[in-house]
Amino acid sequence: MCYLKFGLVTRWFNILGHVLSLAAVVGMLGGHWAALQTYAWAQMFANFSRNASVSEAVRMTFDGQHPCQLCLKVAAGTQNDREKQRHAPWLNSGRKIELFWETRAIAVPPAPVMAKLAVPFIQIFQSDFKASPPTPPPRESSGA
Repeated sequence: MCYLKFGLVTRWFNILGHVLSLAAVVGMLGGHWAALQTYAWAQMFANFSRNASVSEAVRMTFDGQHPCQLCLKVAAGTQNDREKQRHAPWLNSGRKIELFWETRAIAVPPAPVMAKLAVPFIQIFQSDFKASPPTPPPRESSGA
């Protein structure tokens, strides 16, 4: 029973680790701004569709002439993130990445011109196998 509980806990920790890793990747790629923008568009569509037709609400939502407060905040936030990335020293595109400098310095040995001769791995013991086994010593005969 304890093993079953431990396996269940381990499974939930694995799931939690995957979810947190995915959330970190989405956050690093700016997915939080996309989620907020999607929420803002849904709210705008709901508000516009109360007073207009569906096609008119879709047009007003996505034309860019009727932004809501959340849309303006998302635009300002994404612009702020882009400015931070421009001034980040590790993202400076003028420098070459040092990783590639190191890999170019590695010397690759030339390809062999001809095949090597097959040599026994252990040459010392090879002569032992060629000799015949020693003969047993003569037995005493007890016949008098």
